[in-house]
Amino acid sequence: MIHLIFVLIAVTSLLAARTQGAQTPNKVDPTTCFSDMKVIGADCTAATGGIIYRAQTQAGKVLASGETTVQSIHGNCNVQIYKPSTAMISESQIKSSVDKILTSCLPQAGSTKFTITGNEVTIKLVNRAPKGSWQEPYDPDFPLDKPACLAVAGTKPIDQADCAHAARALPTIGDYGSIGNSSSRSEVVAQFKTCQLKVSTSDGSAIIAKIPDLDVPLLQLHECLENWGVVGIKGASGPNGRTYVQVTSV
Repeated sequence: MIHLIFVLIAVTSLLAARTQGAQTPNKVDPTTCFSDMKVIGADCTAATGGIIYRAQTQAGKVLASGETTVQSIHGNCNVQIYKPSTAMISESQIKSSVDKILTSCLPQAGSTKFTITGNEVTIKLVNRAPKGSWQEPYDPDFPLDKPACLAVAGTKPIDQADCAHAARALPTIGDYGSIGNSSSRSEVVAQFKTCQLKVSTSDGSAIIAKIPDLDVPLLQLHECLENWGVVGIKGASGPNGRTYVQVTSV
C-alpha cells in the first residue's frame, strides 16, 4: 500500500488525466515536442515493443477493437495511443509514429497525429508519473492488487463499509454478469451514503470483472481508512487494459 497526499482541485477529472508539460507547437508538421519533458530513445522503443496486439491482418498486427487508450511504459518513457474504438491501428503505424517523434524531438518527449478512415489517432511519448504522486497508480506498470490511498484536503471521510454496499448497487449486463450497462461498458459509478465507487478500465475496453471480483480490492482499500483509494485489478476485455476500483467520498 502507498499513501499519497494531494490538494483537491477538480480532482475527479484529474484522475483520468496526465500532465504533458509545456509544448512547442509546429503548425506545418503534426508532431509536437514537449519542452520540459525528456526521454531516452531506447526506453521509448522498448515501451513500444511492450504493446499487445490482438489481430493479424494484411497490414500486419493491429490493436484490439474496443480499446481507445493504450499505454506501455519502460524506464521513464510512457507510450500513449489515443484512438477511436473501432479503428484498426497497425504495429507499423505505431512504430513509425514513435520513430517520427524521436527523430523530431529527442531528447524531448512529444506527440504526433495521423488519420485513418477519417478518424484522428494521437501518439504521445511522456514521462512516467513522479514517484509518490497521485498519478503514479495509473501508470500501466504499477503493480496490480496494490492499493494506493489518497488523502484529499477538504473532503469528507469515507466509511469503507459503505463502499461494499455501493458495489452491490453496480449495474451488470448479460448472462455472464459483467459490470456495466447498455450505455457504458467501460465505466460505471454507484454510491452509498459516504462512498462513491467507480469501476473503469484503463484502455476504454469493456469491463469483464463481476461484482464478486471487487470483494478483495474493496477489502484491500480498507487500509485507506477514511481516505480515498484506488487499486488496479485484472478485468478489462482489452489486452492492454486493467480495471481500476476507485473509492471517493460523497
